[in-house]
Parts: sequence; structure tokens; C-alpha cells
Amino acid sequence: MNDADLNLQYLDATVRCVDARVRAMLRATLDAGQDPQDRFRGLYISNQEAQRLSGASRRAPEPAGDQEDLRQVLQAAEETCRRIEQAAGQMGVELRLAHLKQGFELNEFEYQAFLVCLLPALDRSYERMYGYLQDDVTQKLAGVDLILKLLNPGAPGVARLENLDCFGSAGVLLRYRLIRPQPSFDGWVEPRLDQHFEVPPAVVAWLLGGYFPEENWVAYFPAEAVSAEPGELPLPLDWARLVEFRPLLAFSGPDEERQRQAARGVAAEFHLPLLEVQLGAASGPETLTPAMLRLLIRDACLLGAVTYIRGWEAVLDAHGFVPGVLLEELSNFGGLFILGSKAPWRLSERGSRPVFQVAFPQPNGLERFRLWQQALGAQGEVPLDVVRHVAGQYILTSGQVRNAVFNVVNQSYQSGQPYSSEDLFQAARQQSSHHLEQLAQKVEPRYAWPDIVLPAEEIGLLHSIVSTVRHRSLVLEEWGLGKKLASSAGIAALFTGEPGTGKTLAAQVIAAELRQDLYRIDLSTVVSKYIGETEKNLERIFREAHNSNAILFFDEADSIFGKRSEVKDAHDRYANIEVGYLLQRMENYDGVTILATNLRTNIDEAFTRRLQFIISFPFPDEAQRLAIWKVLLPPGLPVEAGLDWGFMARRYPLAGGSIRNILVTAAFLAAQEDRQVGMQHLVRATRQEMQKMGRLIREEDYV
Repeated sequence: MNDADLNLQYLDATVRCVDARVRAMLRATLDAGQDPQDRFRGLYISNQEAQRLSGASRRAPEPAGDQEDLRQVLQAAEETCRRIEQAAGQMGVELRLAHLKQGFELNEFEYQAFLVCLLPALDRSYERMYGYLQDDVTQKLAGVDLILKLLNPGAPGVARLENLDCFGSAGVLLRYRLIRPQPSFDGWVEPRLDQHFEVPPAVVAWLLGGYFPEENWVAYFPAEAVSAEPGELPLPLDWARLVEFRPLLAFSGPDEERQRQAARGVAAEFHLPLLEVQLGAASGPETLTPAMLRLLIRDACLLGAVTYIRGWEAVLDAHGFVPGVLLEELSNFGGLFILGSKAPWRLSERGSRPVFQVAFPQPNGLERFRLWQQALGAQGEVPLDVVRHVAGQYILTSGQVRNAVFNVVNQSYQSGQPYSSEDLFQAARQQSSHHLEQLAQKVEPRYAWPDIVLPAEEIGLLHSIVSTVRHRSLVLEEWGLGKKLASSAGIAALFTGEPGTGKTLAAQVIAAELRQDLYRIDLSTVVSKYIGETEKNLERIFREAHNSNAILFFDEADSIFGKRSEVKDAHDRYANIEVGYLLQRMENYDGVTILATNLRTNIDEAFTRRLQFIISFPFPDEAQRLAIWKVLLPPGLPVEAGLDWGFMARRYPLAGGSIRNILVTAAFLAAQEDRQVGMQHLVRATRQEMQKMGRLIREEDYV
């Protein structure tokens, strides 16, 4: 005999005990003169019924034969229950009904009342019996008055109301929704004799050997379907202490996917099913009420399941504390509850259960590299160096890595082509946050290394920035330099030089080379004359940039930098605080931040020591200007033969930004005349650029 057979036999024998009570009451009702053939019985009160009711206090004794029959049926059913209980004990099987009674600490009256409410869910003939016994054909479920009469058949007068409070809000049956009132209502009400109850279908299904969640926001994973993923990082948990103390497990950290896998690992370790709830999700509840928590506790108790609540921060108050009413409910339950949140939470009062804190920080570069390797498996032929670069450049959670790989592989299946290195970078970029666009201007990189004209030393420094980004995980984590010698994985650079010398272009080249998004923030719009507002503006930017994996390019940094020695009033002193705050946030930002300023001398040396790279963009000399003219010339631009680019470079001392503007203006002038771009167009465009810049114009330079 297997577990299922024992449980069903025990349920059947237990139901027969209650059935005997119901049938005895039916006979007593018939003996009292009720007519079961009356089609309208229960819909009206006849004169005969009124007379019977008027003498209801003088009940006739039940026939001795009926009482003896009831005792015999009860004894036989109880003996069957005892035999099954003994067999279950020998086989090590826990009977569900016994588990329900013990798990919720039901007294005998509560247990029998539950069974009375259960009968119509097992056999619809009881609906007619209950309608007959309650003298109301519309009432097919057990009411409080009927339950009290069935379970206290000999109680005189109001003595039968002794257990009425079992059907109130504090009663276990309703508190944990072992029975629920019909029709349903919002909130709790005090018990009334005319209340009727049913056993929820989820509880009935569990008694019959199955289960399904009563609410659609609860996800259920049977024990056989729960397993720890291969290669999952080990949990920092002492399993023996977990069994001994049965604490509340407080998972916290930005990597929610690792939390979820860890919760599955806990359930798999104990071979238990898992109940999972996602708070704050589109398909789930915004928060958790005490009634919802009690429903979870009910199902966790019935199933012996591990319960995992994601998004636990949704229940916290403004100060990060757990509401006392929820803590009290959790303290009264001994099962394993895992509460996952992005940030650690606090207890406003001391509960009766210990709380084990388990942190799940953002995976470091080495862990991300292993996650990418594990997710990619043997598919594709992307070099390991590329995978290492993707893992090092894009700070993603384990869930985001898995999603990125899924998208890459799925796209590869659709196209029938193996995925490339570019596909990995693109997928990683898509997993990053894009909320920064609300606070900064996204710049689409249009340039590459051949487009930048700088001295060899400065070009080398730009390459060093790219190399540092790609190898920071290797150096800081695998080689261990990050433990003592480097305070942050962030990279802060300062670009100095006159307008148009290539600072923005260089930022675009770096972004294109690293395949990362570039966002430009105009610091002149961030700085506020009101004390404290600048820091708030910067904090919003860096908070949104936290998960963006973007390069932040702060332009017009002159608006915030100044000589610390030149402190004349409180605003000057506060300006230094703003600079310090900016540099601190740059250091704490795990990505790349670039400051661009026109005047290097405006920056205090104490500030520049906190920057990893300082690159000067000198005003181009004649040779460099000639190179810029040729580099910026689009290959499709129609130009006259014999254009003297050397003359343009020699005669007009202009930076690269101005040269770019001149080429655009000259092209429009030529298009207006329907001609190719000639020297006359270049000279006219140069004159316009000089006038725009407010530069002195000598007529002999433009003839």
C-alpha cells in the first residue's frame, strides 16, 4: 500500500465518522415531523411548522435504536482510522489530515468543524442534506448553526454556542483560510449563526494528493522540479544551524537571480517544494498584507514547503523596517521563509525567530566571466579574450548574463549564422539600464582611431584607457591588486584643451572601441547657485548610471572647477565641496567617467591626484591641421581637382572642430551652386567660421 492509498483510505474513514453524525441529525429531523417531499420546504413556514417551532424546547428523545446504530458506525469508522494510523506509523507516512490538525494545532471541535465543511467538496449529495437540515434549499454549505448542532447535539439552550468564537477572525480556521465564508467578503467579521463556509479548492486538492495555488500570484514548484543549477556558487549557509534554528533567511543584494537560484538550492537541499511570490511585479501584488501572508503560511504548512518572497522591500516602511504585524505572523510559523530584497532590511522590534542575513553582491569580473562561460557552454567560437572583455566591461547580474546569452543564441538560431563577438557586446549593452537618457544626452559614436589626430603620447594614453577597462578585472581581482592598492574599479579621466581640439571626438572613439554607450552631461546645466542642489543633481545622474554600463562624459567642467586657494567667500568654499563630491562619485562609479575642460590651470592639483588619466589636447600645428583636413574629408564629397589642403592648413590656424564646420558649410555652398567643392567655397566657409568665433578677419587672407 502506497502513501496515496493510505491517505485516501484515512480520509474516507474520517469522513464516515462525520457522515454518521449528519445522518443521525437527518433522522432526528424527520422524527420531528419535517416532510422531505414538500417541494417548497425551506421557502416558507407553514402553520404546522410554526406549531412545531413553538414546542421546540420540548424535544422528544431519540429512539434508542438510532443512537445504537450511530455508535456502531462511529466505532467502526474510528477503528478503521486507528488501523490506518498504525500502518502509516510503521511505514513512516505522514497522513495529511493528521498533519493538518497538528500543523495548525486544531482542537477537536475545530478539526470536526473543518470536516463538516469539507463534506460538500467531496460529495455533492451533502449539499442537499445541508439544505434540508438548515431548512433552506439555497444554503448548500455548512453554516455555523448547523455545525454547532451537529457537534453538540445534546447541548441545551445557549450551551451549544460555547465554540462560536472558533468562527471569528481570531479563529485558526478562518485566520489561515482552512475554511472561507460564502459568499466571500473583504475583511474579517465576527461570527454569526447565519454564516456559511466552504473548504477552499486548493486545500481539497491537497487532501486528495494534489495541489494548486489558490491565488495567481503564487508560483508553485514541486520538490521533484526544484534543483540547484549546475555550477551554482556555494551558499554561505551552515545547513546544520539552518535545521536547528529554522531562521528567517534574509537574502539581500542587487543580484536577484542568484538569490532566486539560492532559494531553489535551499529547497533542493531539504528535498522540499518551493512557493515563490514576486512583489511589485506586473503580474503580482504591489505589497503583502497580513491576510496574504497567512495564506502563504497555510500553504507552506500544508506542503512543508520553503517559501521565497522576492521584492521584500515593497513591505518595508519609510525607514526600512518590517511592519510588526508581518513579523508577528512570521514568528508564529516554524517553516523556512526566505525574504529577498535589493538592500538589507531591519527589524523594528525583536521577533521570536532568528534572522540569518545572506548577502548577494554584484558578481565581480571573474564571477561574471565564469557565468558567461557557463551560459555560453560549447556553443559558438568566440575567443575567450572577447568573453573576458565583455564580462569585465559590462557589470551585469547573473540573471542579466543569462538573458543576454539567451538573446544571442536565439538570434543565432533564427539567422542560421553563428554569433560573433559584436553580438555578445550588443546583447550585454541591451541588458544595461537605459534610464540615463532622461538626465543626459546619448551620443552615438561616429569616429574610430584613424579619425583622431593627436601627438603619439596622447594617442597612447587614450589606448591605455581602453586597455585599463578591458583588463581591470584581471588586474584588480585575479591578480589581487584591488584588495589593497586600488580603491575602486572605476576609471576617471580628465581631457583638457581648447574647444574643438578633439575631446568629444576622443570620447566617442573610446566608446566605439569598448562598444559601450556614451552619455554627455553638460555640467553647466547641473551646477546650481543654491547650496546643495548641485550634489542632488549629480546624485540623480550617478544613481541612474549605476546599472547603465555607460561612459559618462562631463562637458563644460570649467563651471564646477576652481582654484581652492582662491576662496573668497562661503560660495567659493562650497564650490570645492561640489568638486570633491563629483570626484568621490566618479571614484565610486564602476564605469568610465571623463571630465572635459578648456582650462587645465583652473583645476587644483589636490583634485587632479584623484584622477587616473589626464590627457592634454593641444592646439594642432600645421602638420596636424593638414592631417585633420584629410581625415575629416568624406570619401563621397565631390571636390575639384587640385584643392590646396596645405594652403588651408598653413593659412588658417584652426582646431579640428572648426575644420569640421568649414567642410560642412563649404559643401552646402557648393550644393547651392550645383558645383563641386572648390577653394572658393572653402575660403568663404572659413570666413564665416572666423566671424562666428569672433576672430579678427584680414581681407588678404580670403582672396
